Amino acid sequence: MLSIIIPTLNEAASIGTLLDALTRQSFRETEVIVADGGSCDDTLSIAESFGAKVIPGEAGRGKQLNAGANTASGEYLLFLHADSEFSTDDQLTNAMDAILGYDQHTAGHFPMDFVSEDDDVLDTLDYFAKKTRLNRRGTFNGDQGLLIRREAFQLLGGFSERYSFLEDQDFGERFIDYGEFITLPDPIRTSARRFEQEGTDARLLVNTIIMGMFHLKQDRFFNEAPGIYKSAAADRLNPLPFFELARSCVMANGFMTGLARCYRIGRYANQNLWQVFLWAGLRMGEPEPWLKRYDRYARPITLNPLGDSLATLIIVAWFFTTMASLSIRNR
Repeated sequence: MLSIIIPTLNEAASIGTLLDALTRQSFRETEVIVADGGSCDDTLSIAESFGAKVIPGEAGRGKQLNAGANTASGEYLLFLHADSEFSTDDQLTNAMDAILGYDQHTAGHFPMDFVSEDDDVLDTLDYFAKKTRLNRRGTFNGDQGLLIRREAFQLLGGFSERYSFLEDQDFGERFIDYGEFITLPDPIRTSARRFEQEGTDARLLVNTIIMGMFHLKQDRFFNEAPGIYKSAAADRLNPLPFFELARSCVMANGFMTGLARCYRIGRYANQNLWQVFLWAGLRMGEPEPWLKRYDRYARPITLNPLGDSLATLIIVAWFFTTMASLSIRNR
């Protein structure tokens, strides 16, 4: 059996579309579990009308997903976001056929396509959609879905509950040290509404800062950032307060500690240098040869302390240049 687990919090606008799509899937050995974090709209009644098992609990995606997994009966678990859309009625059949050939050290994710009526948004996000076709470190996120054996999920301790989100990034980092991801056959679609509402460039800048702070496990940032986000919820997203908070967090505890943190971010960026080669390859229309060039030529000479130090200088220069530009723009 396949247990499908969907975390929700006021998802009345989208949950019905996903649940309806699940009823039309050719793969029938499923149970659907909606792990809710305290919705105050019609999310729960919609879920119940489709026969889903509703698990109420505390808000926080990691907590909700773990609660759903704890009640699941299936040998395989599929974690989906509520705004996901399938591209075919055989999506689950094809996914299960693909994963059954592997042992518990393999998990699957769908390639992802963004849905938007704004061509500029789609053009900007095309790189990120292409990245979800790969299985390198740093390419997994929860919007792609996660298909995994229950045994492997439990062995890894489930999702992190440290923060209210980013449980997918944490799990992806831990799983790739345990096994390997495969790309499932059919794409899954997800809404680009957040990028449309907040501005694509602003959202990408904030996402970059969030990933840096997540890599440093800066709890203060994640405790204070929701307040910044909430105060600007009605307007276009302003990245500057997030940059200022990140600077304060990194430089707390003195200059030397801040320098060490910058170096850790630089090393993290250096480990992801392959993404620059992917971007260049996509611009040239041939991403695979560019990735091979990174693996064969760039990686051996950059993954070392000197390469980490150079990446640190570049990241610090980018950070303060961007923050200065945002400050001028906000005047």
